[in-house]
Amino acid sequence: MSVNNTEKPISELKGIGPSRTELFGKLGLFTLNDALNYLPRSYIDGTRIRKTSELSDGETAFLHLKVVKEPTVSRIRKGLSIVNVRCEDETGGINACFFNQPYRKTAFCTGQEVYFYGRFSLKGKRLAVQSVYADKPGIMPVYSVCRGINQRLIRDVIASAWEKIGGSLTETLPKSLRMKYALPEINFCMENIHFPTSVEAMGEARRRLAFERLLNYFLRLRLYSDRLKRSNGIRFDTEGLYEEFSALMPFELTRAQKRTMRELEADMQKALPMNRLIQGDVGSGKTAAALYCMFIAVKNGCQAVLMAPTEILAEQHYTQLKRLFGDKACLITGSMKKAERDDALLRVRDGRAMAIAGTHALFQKGVEYKRLGAVIADEQHRFGVAQRAAIAQKGGEHDASTGGRLTPDTLIMSATPIPRTLSLFLYGDLDLSVIDELPPGRKPVRTHIVPESRRDDMYGFVENAARRGEQTYVVCPLIDEDEESSDLRSVTEVFEELSKKLSVGVGLLHGQMKKADRDEVIERFRCGELSVLVSTTVIEVGVDVKNAAVMVIEAAERFGLAQLHQLRGRIGRGDKQSYCFLLGKNPEQNERLNTLVKTADGFEIAKKDLEMRGPGEFFGERQHGASDLALLREYADMRTLKQAYEAADSVVDAANTSEYAADANEYAADANEYAFIMRRAEKEFEESSMRLTLN
Repeated sequence: MSVNNTEKPISELKGIGPSRTELFGKLGLFTLNDALNYLPRSYIDGTRIRKTSELSDGETAFLHLKVVKEPTVSRIRKGLSIVNVRCEDETGGINACFFNQPYRKTAFCTGQEVYFYGRFSLKGKRLAVQSVYADKPGIMPVYSVCRGINQRLIRDVIASAWEKIGGSLTETLPKSLRMKYALPEINFCMENIHFPTSVEAMGEARRRLAFERLLNYFLRLRLYSDRLKRSNGIRFDTEGLYEEFSALMPFELTRAQKRTMRELEADMQKALPMNRLIQGDVGSGKTAAALYCMFIAVKNGCQAVLMAPTEILAEQHYTQLKRLFGDKACLITGSMKKAERDDALLRVRDGRAMAIAGTHALFQKGVEYKRLGAVIADEQHRFGVAQRAAIAQKGGEHDASTGGRLTPDTLIMSATPIPRTLSLFLYGDLDLSVIDELPPGRKPVRTHIVPESRRDDMYGFVENAARRGEQTYVVCPLIDEDEESSDLRSVTEVFEELSKKLSVGVGLLHGQMKKADRDEVIERFRCGELSVLVSTTVIEVGVDVKNAAVMVIEAAERFGLAQLHQLRGRIGRGDKQSYCFLLGKNPEQNERLNTLVKTADGFEIAKKDLEMRGPGEFFGERQHGASDLALLREYADMRTLKQAYEAADSVVDAANTSEYAADANEYAADANEYAFIMRRAEKEFEESSMRLTLN
């Protein structure tokens, strides 16, 4: 059988040998189709050339400059050199600077005209150069990369894949939908996503791609919701359990927690599967409500699982389960040793383990539940519809009337407050509970925007805090240097700097470290051996150290307000006054960041984020294998979201009233095209759920 061009392995491309094939595999790129569907995280507009006299401090821009002096190289300190190239345009002079690139000294000569892209600093009238071009650049995509793969390589691979496939992609949207919503066809879309001919063409391509992926998400959501409505649930007896559970809590429950627990209780008493979302700020006490859900299930002789997006958080939940359920608690993660995992799986299978914490490993191959009654997932934006369907397939209590199994109750938690207008679209199938108050005694975190010129003063504050016994998180957006963001400080660079500058213990934490090394660093920070933890956003979920009272966020303008607010929620958990410092190089972002200075209300911050950045901020991190919405972060807007939601309704309605088309050829010219796309969505939904279950 011949292989479709799009499914040919990436190794068939020129220059992609075994080692590079393995590297691209880390990004989830195995076929030519994978490469074309690997979307840019952002773009650099090389069609807009600025003048030196127009630039403001901290601005990134393209400049067309003439070299007026021979380049010079200077060594600032050990390990740091700067090549300075004196240039000018018709409005003035500027110093183009290259950090730790001494070879650049011989790359330029007097009189040469060059296009530079970089960040302007008013001090010294300097341009920190990120890219150099001999000719006027166009609109360039910027991709997420990993060590060993740079922007040039990934662009070349995608260009080669497009050269082999370009123009022959099969259309995936019905013509009627494309006409109704003025969407371009698939080949135009893919070409202008990766090789934009203009800003307008790029915008149209992005809109079509966002529309299609949102449509697919909404169709899956409808399929899951309809399936759930046809299911039978477990009727739990809750009499006296609220009082018993409350007495076990080491703290006084807030009114919002009590209200949410009563809502859960009412759901679980019904013979219908619970399908509820709890929203609340970091630290508002959502976990207590989740534990009550598990408590009800276990007291009724059913198993309950609590699934976390990271092993760090799963282990933290397991500690709480042991306190509440003793030897009936169990932990299952992907990195467990075989003997340890086999023992845990046996305990789950024979019913000795009733309260189980873990990661996505909870619903993969080999995990068999004796009597599953409740499923709780922490962080909804990392837990897509397919994951919810896959774990529901694990089944609940035996249903004597049908001979099948009763569907477990499902509870989702999210620490990302979402405006109601957006929540109705994203989680319309879920009943909503909101925990809108923090435990008493919490002091609001004082937040400040810190200019680069005050960095050393801020470091002094961190050192003084350590001497008082308080700990600090320093959060960076990058693990290693990125050639397109060479002005950003990576987590390793900041760690090395602070290790030298501070006289206290400094630790390093990021997602590419081995689990044992991560665990050791977290434990050393948790017990106070380390005063400062330099980390990526891996600490966003799950690292809970009550003694942490200071947070520094590098390049704060790179994050959305909702994510900054969630990061800030890692501090201020004790009785000490806590401080959050936002470092940024772009003063134009200060108005946006000032929202965090003015308020600690997560829903108010989320509303502002929706206004300024669109709904993409709420779709979670761009991770391979994450939720259905993961790649929409940079592509979606409210108008497209509403149109896709409306289109999903019309597709479902049409599919329910017409016969399915026999094949793709019929769909192309037949009135049953909506039925075809619905059938495809059903197939993808079933396959993705099954794939997750069998992994």
